[in-house]
Amino acid sequence: SEKMRLATNGNVGIGTTGPGAKLHVSGGNILLDNNQYIQWKDSGGTARNILSLVTDNILYLDNPAGTEIRLANTASNNIRLGGYAESQQVLLDAPAADAGDTLKNPAYLTLRSRYWNGATSVALDGKIEHLITGTTPTSRLAFTIGSTEGLSMTNAGNVGIGDTGPDAKLEVLATTEQLRLTNVDDTTDARFTVSATGDLTIDMLGSGTTDQLVLGDTDTLNIGSGTASDVAYNR
Repeated sequence: SEKMRLATNGNVGIGTTGPGAKLHVSGGNILLDNNQYIQWKDSGGTARNILSLVTDNILYLDNPAGTEIRLANTASNNIRLGGYAESQQVLLDAPAADAGDTLKNPAYLTLRSRYWNGATSVALDGKIEHLITGTTPTSRLAFTIGSTEGLSMTNAGNVGIGDTGPDAKLEVLATTEQLRLTNVDDTTDARFTVSATGDLTIDMLGSGTTDQLVLGDTDTLNIGSGTASDVAYNR
């Protein structure tokens, strides 16, 4: 049977008798050996290595000309790497949800950096996840470094630091100092802490001394530095 055809218009068909392009392959795969490239010519006529699977067995999509790489299927649903004058977006799409799995795995972006620990190279991941938390729907963006989620933003506009379910526009969750307002780093600042009993302590550090204000949930106010010279107010 016929295996290849050279049409009168110059098109070549492999596995087809009616090639619709300069090279038309039907009924099989195109195989390139490892460390080979698919090339295109740029506008100046220079052949460029564009697509390759090299010796590390990683698929590379390159643009040696130094301009953007764009992967797109429609104008509103695309991935672009590099600047462009039009509206830009990167879409990372999670699998479709269904009745048996109403809360699908989140779409996420991982940024992996590496450091030398004195013996070997160690990877440390930073991750941004969009987590669906309810079918209403409710969701949050989670910002994680390593295994620690440090920042969370809900679709209600609330932001949590150390809190995955913030109940206010800004909520800081910690058992020790929760907020520091600084004038000179580690020298002059005010440090805010809410205790397990709801007492608010403000430590004001400056000029080598620490002054303290404690507002208790039992209608007490204490001003001083933890000495006998403190001034206390009780209702």
